[in-house]
Amino acid sequence: MQKNIRNLSISSLFIALFVILSYFAINLTILKITLSGLPLILGSLLLGPYYGLLIGGVGAFLEQAIRYGLGPTSILWIIPILIRGLVIGLYAKKKNYIYTTFGIALIMILSGILLTLLNTVSIYINNILLGNKKAIQTMLVMIVPRMLTTLSTNIVYIPIVPFLLKRIKAVMNRSDI
Repeated sequence: MQKNIRNLSISSLFIALFVILSYFAINLTILKITLSGLPLILGSLLLGPYYGLLIGGVGAFLEQAIRYGLGPTSILWIIPILIRGLVIGLYAKKKNYIYTTFGIALIMILSGILLTLLNTVSIYINNILLGNKKAIQTMLVMIVPRMLTTLSTNIVYIPIVPFLLKRIKAVMNRSDI
């Protein structure tokens, strides 16, 4: 019970960081460069798939609600982030929460590519629902720059995530917390 309360509290902090960091984004026409993925990655690696789902789902929901408002297509933008949290958390659980820098880099890049593909499909579906006759062309034009952004963001994360994981694990393992 004590561990569940601790994990929920830590998840809440990662959710808050997710939402706050989403405000520090560079929004270009077809790209969004943000650090909001960092708390999702860290929380999922530290706490596993269920908390990864929680951090991704609640974080994305709050970001949508606060920044854009909720509408009929809001779920399209929440599901990809939720899935990324799940995938990273499943990796963490499979590795028994013991990682190498290479493993972290690989799961970040692969889950980032998956997130980008799912988000691009969301853009396509959103365009179809809005009556855009050129939805497929829109999606195809966006995929390459979006993938390059995902890869570069995750490359930036590679030295940061293992460093932060080590520090956060040390704090989490203290008996007075």
